[in-house]
Amino acid sequence: MNESENEDQKLSTPEVLGWEEAASAGKSRGNLWSLVLSARGIPHKLRRFGDFTSIYVLPPYSESAKREIELFEEENLQWPPREEALPRPAGGGVLLSGALMASLAFFHDLTTRPHFSIAKEIGKASSAKMLWYGQWWRAVTALTLHGDSSHLLANLVAGFFFLAWFMREAGWGAGLLFMIVAGAAGNAANAWYSGVPHSSVGLSTALFALIGGLSAFGVVARGGVPWRKWLIPIGGGVALLSLMGGPGEMVDFPAHIFGFICGFALGLPVARFLAGKPARNLPLQTLFFFSAVGVVALCWFLAFRAG
Repeated sequence: MNESENEDQKLSTPEVLGWEEAASAGKSRGNLWSLVLSARGIPHKLRRFGDFTSIYVLPPYSESAKREIELFEEENLQWPPREEALPRPAGGGVLLSGALMASLAFFHDLTTRPHFSIAKEIGKASSAKMLWYGQWWRAVTALTLHGDSSHLLANLVAGFFFLAWFMREAGWGAGLLFMIVAGAAGNAANAWYSGVPHSSVGLSTALFALIGGLSAFGVVARGGVPWRKWLIPIGGGVALLSLMGGPGEMVDFPAHIFGFICGFALGLPVARFLAGKPARNLPLQTLFFFSAVGVVALCWFLAFRAG
């Protein structure tokens, strides 16, 4: 039976005398089964009963028709695939994020005092010091410094929200280590791009690294769906970048861009790693946390030693 004959039978209500009912389903499912049988060269007829469709075949084709329909259903049982979220870590990210932001505020207060004001000079992300003298630890120390109270307040508010969000995805230890490493990478890339003379301070590069990381986590979580859906988390991150860190007076826009790029690039392997090593792993998260604290402490030690 050719395709044109099948189409004619779909539109009419043919007599089914001498034909056997192979299956019945809703209208859309019945049409799919009809396509399957047509592709396998099995002659059949469709008959509508309200919202239901029955498929009739000649007796010699009954078993083969039922088998083809069963195989089709088995192969498409899990389609379309679900967008499964990465393992969620236990709570605590909100409290830790708040504590970290409070520690930054305390540290900023120290840098305003005469006996500790040198910290801003030896810790800022100076392109000249980084490129010419190899003082790359400044990429980390600069994340803990701020120009003034308004600069600090803006970063504390945004930092609390995005760090807590990222810790919810990656875990409290991995979240902190990621923010420092990706933020430092963004500062280093910005120093190379901006050249001499250029210097910067502030947590904002790390904040946009977190946004890039969250976008990467969203992409990994959608790994089994069409690539077009990857544009949703990426587009969300780019939108936040343009709204919160776009060009403006006293805004280091290249640093924000590099922070986002480094966060996204690092976030892809980190998300895949944490998918295999659940973020609830307490020893692993503890190791990440103290590694992050150790990196910051080491960089400040190097900064004070170099003067």
